[in-house]
Amino acid sequence: MSGVLSSAQEPPEPWACTSFAVYSGEPLYGMNFDYPEVPIRFTIREFGDLKVFQMEFKDGGGYTPTVGMNSSGLFASSQMLFPEMPSTSPGSTTPLTLWQLYQAGLYRNHTTADVLGLIDDYQITNSSLTLHDLFADPGGEAIVVEVIDNQEEVTPIVSQYIVMTNFPLSPIQGLPLDEIEGVGADRYITASRMIQENLDNFQVDVALKILEEAALMGEYSTQASMVFDPVDLEVFIALDRDFNTVWRVSLAENSISTWQGFESRQTLPLDHQGVTEKTMIEMGKTDQAEHIPLSDLLLPAALLSIAVLVIYSLKRNSRNQDRGAQS
Repeated sequence: MSGVLSSAQEPPEPWACTSFAVYSGEPLYGMNFDYPEVPIRFTIREFGDLKVFQMEFKDGGGYTPTVGMNSSGLFASSQMLFPEMPSTSPGSTTPLTLWQLYQAGLYRNHTTADVLGLIDDYQITNSSLTLHDLFADPGGEAIVVEVIDNQEEVTPIVSQYIVMTNFPLSPIQGLPLDEIEGVGADRYITASRMIQENLDNFQVDVALKILEEAALMGEYSTQASMVFDPVDLEVFIALDRDFNTVWRVSLAENSISTWQGFESRQTLPLDHQGVTEKTMIEMGKTDQAEHIPLSDLLLPAALLSIAVLVIYSLKRNSRNQDRGAQS
């Protein structure tokens, strides 16, 4: 397991973020990445029999992942938890930090039940960071894992959805939405209410709308919004709170392509080297520049033709007048 866990350094603190898993018809997951302006990229890597899509952000000399989905449809999101509660001595059981649990769960496992097996085998701890992790699978099993006062707390999904922002979920179970408090409670309430209102017809566009309503501006602004489809193994991405243009990732095809809000489709391969936000934006610009509507080209051409005819007619009339004067 050490080879998996050394793939990236622990992320710096703090950041915000909102994530959810919804089971209404086909399952869908969502995540807003909220962070100070920083380069981000999207990758697909292989770990054993699994392919793993992740969003990664620049951290020092490398990139750190914080959310992803593997080719079994298992989703994982690791987010900051407030108030901060770094763990003390892990005791006699082998420790596994919540950051390591995110990696081990996503890179090695196929279901939420597998992740629960990891939790049984290890003592889950915080490190210098206080995080909590959301795991969800296509079968309808979803959990949030936290460490509160050095105790593992696993909060399972109890209805058709689960939401995680930046306060502990374990103490609020059973509370009405209007009594929930904590860091990110406003985003939690917004997402929960919109999910409840749309359970009868929960689609990708609804999930994107929820992420748009929960998006942040300011120092910790929403840099990427992602909707994950674990059945078709697709991810839909909006950048920098612009929900009019959306990209589509296919884990089956190892590709990223323009999907919504573009004149036509452009596709790039997606692998461990990743595609950056900058490259994605350039895809959109190139796409629009290379597919100018025909009507936009016809008008300038017509005006040029008219101008040529007018000049030719004026010159011809001038020559005729000169001939008449000489005769």
